[in-house]
Parts: sequence; structure tokens; C-alpha cells
Amino acid sequence: MALLATGCSSRDAGKGFSETPLQDSLTRVLKDVMQNRNQYIAARERKIATLARQAELLPDGEDKFFKLGDLFDEYMSYNADSCFAVLERKEVLARKLGREDLKINAYLNRANILAETGIPLEAIKMADSIPASRIPEFLKPYYYHILRSTYGYLRDLAKEAGDKDRYSGLVQAARDSILRIKSPDTYEYALIKSDSYNSMGNPSEALALLDEYSRRHPLQEWNNAIDAYVR
Repeated sequence: MALLATGCSSRDAGKGFSETPLQDSLTRVLKDVMQNRNQYIAARERKIATLARQAELLPDGEDKFFKLGDLFDEYMSYNADSCFAVLERKEVLARKLGREDLKINAYLNRANILAETGIPLEAIKMADSIPASRIPEFLKPYYYHILRSTYGYLRDLAKEAGDKDRYSGLVQAARDSILRIKSPDTYEYALIKSDSYNSMGNPSEALALLDEYSRRHPLQEWNNAIDAYVR
């Protein structure tokens, strides 16, 4: 379910809709996961083992760095200790290669995993320490995703109405930044835009946007499940 983090947050999802085919899709996926949990775990472990072998065979360089990134992503929301261990390898390799873009990539990975493991304030401190102008173009969606999801987490933890409002504003600012970067014809744009509609109390607009996108673009079963999840 880690992939859901890249789309809209369920905390902003609209309520009260009758079931749709996309929601049925999510139900089927979740039932399948529950019924075949051990198979999914075994499949993930095989994928992790394959990625680890592939990374070991590569010489120190960009290809190895990004293969380690694939391994990092696979461990995310699955095994935090292993995720941190892979991240340390990425950090060492980025320094060895002397690549600023790779150093920033690893730095943002650390902010992301800190947020995922319940240390959101430190994650925000790290992300905010990098001026947006220094973020490579290919990393900007990831950068704003970290801000969006982490500020959303802090909003949910906040006790005072003023703090909740402030964090909600920061979440929306991060959403707007993602929408400026992503093409309106992409699935990511549709998810973030629907997230924005939901957060502003316009679930019907969010639903219409996702339904229109699903009519114009053939969606895989997993994307259908994500689509239903955010409703």
C-alpha cells in the first residue's frame, strides 16, 4: 500500500458516496491481499532479493545509485531498519561520486523515511533546509510530495485550530506546487487535484474529475484501487 502515498491522502477523502465500480475494484484487491498475504510477502521478498543482487553486481556509479533507490522504495513501509541501511549506502555512494543531485536525492529519502517512521518535525526541518531552487527538476514532485504528506500528518496531530489551519495551508501549497509541475493529462495530476477538491469540501468535483480521467485513460486494476481508495 506504500504506493498510495504518492497519490491523495485518505484523510481528505469524501464520504457518503454509494459504491462505484472503482470502489469495487479496491474491495477485490484488498480481499485478494488479505486472502493471499503470505504469497504477497514471499513475492516482495523475492523482488527485494533480486534488486539486492542486481545492485551488488553494478559498479559504483549512477546506475547502482538508482538501483539502490529501487531497493529503498521496496523496503519503504515494509522494513524501516533495512530501508535505513540501504539509504546509508546511497548516501555514501552519492558522496563518493560527488554528485549534488544524488546527494539531494538521498537527503530527501532520509526526510521521507523519518516522516514515515513518525518523526515528522525532523523530516520537515530537513526538507525545508533545501531551497526549492536547488532541487533538481526530476526530484521536485518527490520533494513536494514529502512536504504535502508530512504537513498533512502534522495537521492531523495538531490540537489547536490555528495550528490545523496553518498546516492545512501548507498542505495546499505543496499540492499546488505538484499541480504546477505535473501535466494535466497525467494520473498523478488527477489524483492530487481530486485531493485538493476533497480538502476544500467539494467531493463531487473530485469524483467527477477521477471518473472523467478513468473514462479517457485505460487504468490498470491497481490504479483503479488507488482511485477508489481516495474517494
